[in-house]
Amino acid sequence: MLKGPKPGAIAVRRYAPFADPSWATGNGHVGFVVSWTNTAVTLLGGNQGNTICERTFPLIEMNGATKESEFVRFLMPVIV
Repeated sequence: MLKGPKPGAIAVRRYAPFADPSWATGNGHVGFVVSWTNTAVTLLGGNQGNTICERTFPLIEMNGATKESEFVRFLMPVIV
């Protein structure tokens, strides 16, 4: 697991609810990191608007005081 986004890393974004650590409830999204800033990550993904495209997501998405989504993992694929 990486400490933050890196080019080509797999990013895992989780949507609320966050109370279930086993992810039996709630949804998520994954994609390949293309670029990032201090507040957002651009992913190349295959299910973003029903097409393959780049899309920018906030690192943490808030709705008032409620957290709606956040990036929870950045993983580097390994070829063996």
